Amino acid sequence: MQYTPVYKHTGYQITETYFVEDVTYTAEITIAQLTFSTGMAGFDPFHATINLFGPKDLSLGIIQVNFPKIQARDEHHPLRMLVMERERHSPSKREFSPYGEKMLKEAVLAFLEERKRYQIINRTCNSYTFNCS
Repeated sequence: MQYTPVYKHTGYQITETYFVEDVTYTAEITIAQLTFSTGMAGFDPFHATINLFGPKDLSLGIIQVNFPKIQARDEHHPLRMLVMERERHSPSKREFSPYGEKMLKEAVLAFLEERKRYQIINRTCNSYTFNCS
Protein backbone atom coordinates (compact mmCIF):
# COMPACT_ATOMS: atom_id res chain seq x y z
CA MET A 1 0.00 0.00 0.00
CA GLN A 2 1.18 3.50 -0.74
CA TYR A 3 0.44 6.22 1.84
CA THR A 4 0.47 9.82 0.61
CA PRO A 5 0.18 12.67 3.16
CA VAL A 6 -2.73 15.06 2.54
CA TYR A 7 -1.66 18.68 3.06
CA LYS A 8 -4.45 19.70 5.42
CA HIS A 9 -3.39 16.57 7.30
CA THR A 10 -6.83 15.30 8.10
CA GLY A 11 -5.49 11.86 7.27
CA TYR A 12 -3.70 9.93 4.57
CA GLN A 13 -4.71 9.20 1.01
CA ILE A 14 -4.15 5.49 0.69
CA THR A 15 -4.04 3.70 -2.64
CA GLU A 16 -3.97 -0.02 -3.26
CA THR A 17 -4.16 -2.27 -6.30
CA TYR A 18 -6.13 -5.53 -6.32
CA PHE A 19 -5.88 -8.23 -8.99
CA VAL A 20 -9.04 -10.31 -9.31
CA GLU A 21 -9.67 -12.78 -12.14
CA ASP A 22 -7.03 -11.16 -14.40
CA VAL A 23 -8.51 -7.69 -13.90
CA THR A 24 -6.66 -4.87 -12.13
CA TYR A 25 -8.68 -2.72 -9.73
CA THR A 26 -7.41 0.43 -8.06
CA ALA A 27 -8.71 1.53 -4.69
CA GLU A 28 -8.58 4.87 -2.92
CA ILE A 29 -9.00 4.17 0.78
CA THR A 30 -9.98 6.75 3.39
CA ILE A 31 -9.88 6.20 7.13
CA ALA A 32 -12.98 7.81 8.61
CA GLN A 33 -12.37 10.31 11.39
CA LEU A 34 -13.78 9.66 14.83
CA THR A 35 -16.53 11.74 16.35
CA PHE A 36 -15.60 13.80 19.39
CA SER A 37 -17.29 11.46 21.87
CA THR A 38 -15.82 8.29 20.34
CA GLY A 39 -12.34 9.78 20.38
CA MET A 40 -12.76 10.94 23.98
CA ALA A 41 -13.90 7.42 24.90
CA GLY A 42 -10.48 6.17 23.81
CA PHE A 43 -11.33 4.34 20.60
CA ASP A 44 -9.17 4.12 17.50
CA PRO A 45 -10.78 4.71 14.08
CA PHE A 46 -12.89 1.74 13.01
CA HIS A 47 -14.39 2.72 9.63
CA ALA A 48 -12.75 2.83 6.22
CA THR A 49 -14.18 3.82 2.85
CA ILE A 50 -12.94 2.28 -0.39
CA ASN A 51 -13.59 4.06 -3.66
CA LEU A 52 -13.02 1.28 -6.21
CA PHE A 53 -11.98 1.86 -9.81
CA GLY A 54 -11.90 -0.70 -12.59
CA PRO A 55 -10.04 -0.76 -15.88
CA LYS A 56 -9.63 2.64 -17.56
CA ASP A 57 -10.25 4.37 -14.19
CA LEU A 58 -13.97 3.66 -14.37
CA SER A 59 -15.52 4.20 -10.93
CA LEU A 60 -17.28 1.02 -9.80
CA GLY A 61 -18.60 2.16 -6.46
CA ILE A 62 -17.96 2.83 -2.80
CA ILE A 63 -17.44 0.21 -0.11
CA GLN A 64 -17.95 1.03 3.57
CA VAL A 65 -15.86 -1.27 5.77
CA ASN A 66 -16.81 -1.47 9.46
CA PHE A 67 -14.22 -2.92 11.82
CA PRO A 68 -14.72 -3.89 15.48
CA LYS A 69 -14.38 -0.99 17.93
CA ILE A 70 -11.04 -1.34 19.69
CA GLN A 71 -9.67 0.83 22.48
CA ALA A 72 -6.54 2.76 21.49
CA ARG A 73 -4.69 1.44 24.55
CA ASP A 74 -5.27 -2.19 23.45
CA GLU A 75 -2.35 -2.08 21.00
CA HIS A 76 -2.00 -5.85 20.48
CA HIS A 77 -5.65 -6.75 19.88
CA PRO A 78 -5.81 -9.24 16.96
CA LEU A 79 -8.78 -7.48 15.29
CA ARG A 80 -7.24 -3.99 15.13
CA MET A 81 -7.86 -2.12 11.91
CA LEU A 82 -4.80 0.09 12.35
CA VAL A 83 -1.40 -0.09 13.93
CA MET A 84 0.22 3.05 15.25
CA GLU A 85 3.78 4.03 14.55
CA ARG A 86 4.59 6.48 17.31
CA GLU A 87 7.54 8.72 16.62
CA ARG A 88 9.03 11.15 19.03
CA HIS A 89 8.11 14.82 18.35
CA SER A 90 5.80 13.99 15.45
CA PRO A 91 2.17 12.94 14.99
CA SER A 92 1.40 9.26 15.12
CA LYS A 93 1.32 7.54 11.74
CA ARG A 94 -1.44 4.98 11.35
CA GLU A 95 -1.18 2.10 8.93
CA PHE A 96 -3.47 -0.84 8.31
CA SER A 97 -2.66 -3.94 10.30
CA PRO A 98 -2.30 -7.30 8.49
CA TYR A 99 -5.85 -8.06 9.68
CA GLY A 100 -7.03 -4.68 8.32
CA GLU A 101 -5.44 -5.29 4.92
CA LYS A 102 -7.00 -8.76 4.76
CA MET A 103 -10.47 -7.39 5.58
CA LEU A 104 -10.13 -4.64 2.96
CA LYS A 105 -9.34 -7.25 0.32
CA GLU A 106 -12.28 -9.41 1.46
CA ALA A 107 -14.55 -6.35 1.24
CA VAL A 108 -13.43 -5.71 -2.35
CA LEU A 109 -14.02 -9.37 -3.29
CA ALA A 110 -17.48 -9.35 -1.65
CA PHE A 111 -18.39 -6.14 -3.49
CA LEU A 112 -17.34 -7.61 -6.84
CA GLU A 113 -19.40 -10.75 -6.16
CA GLU A 114 -22.40 -8.58 -5.27
CA ARG A 115 -21.97 -6.66 -8.55
CA LYS A 116 -22.12 -9.99 -10.43
CA ARG A 117 -25.39 -10.90 -8.67
CA TYR A 118 -26.86 -7.50 -9.55
CA GLN A 119 -25.92 -7.95 -13.21
CA ILE A 120 -28.07 -11.10 -13.34
CA ILE A 121 -31.14 -8.95 -12.72
CA ASN A 122 -29.91 -6.09 -14.94
CA ARG A 123 -29.13 -3.76 -12.03
CA THR A 124 -25.97 -2.00 -10.88
CA CYS A 125 -24.50 -2.14 -7.39
CA ASN A 126 -22.76 1.17 -6.61
CA SER A 127 -22.36 0.91 -2.85
CA TYR A 128 -21.75 -1.89 -0.39
CA THR A 129 -21.28 -2.22 3.35
CA PHE A 130 -18.90 -4.87 4.68
CA ASN A 131 -18.90 -5.68 8.39
CA CYS A 132 -15.77 -7.36 9.72
CA SER A 133 -15.93 -9.82 12.57
